[in-house]
Amino acid sequence: MFYQLTIMAHGDCVKQLGRAAVTDRVLCAASRSEEQCQTDSGGPLVVRSSDGSYFLAGIFSVGMICSNSDNIGVFTNISVVRDWLTDAMLW
Repeated sequence: MFYQLTIMAHGDCVKQLGRAAVTDRVLCAASRSEEQCQTDSGGPLVVRSSDGSYFLAGIFSVGMICSNSDNIGVFTNISVVRDWLTDAMLW
């Protein structure tokens, strides 16, 4: 399933979810009309670049209750863990 999400500013996510839930290794995305569910864990957050190509920005970690209309999803921020992922994949 595909969701249209808006990536939130890190500070806004911290304000809504708290510093314990929002570390520097995550990014948050929200949707007013659709939501992520707990069963979506591991799913991709893909962003379209200005040239029309797509890149993996995050991996879904946790979300609020599925029926919430102002749902926030927490994603692993790929740009922060890219080096670790690359090293792990090359082994």
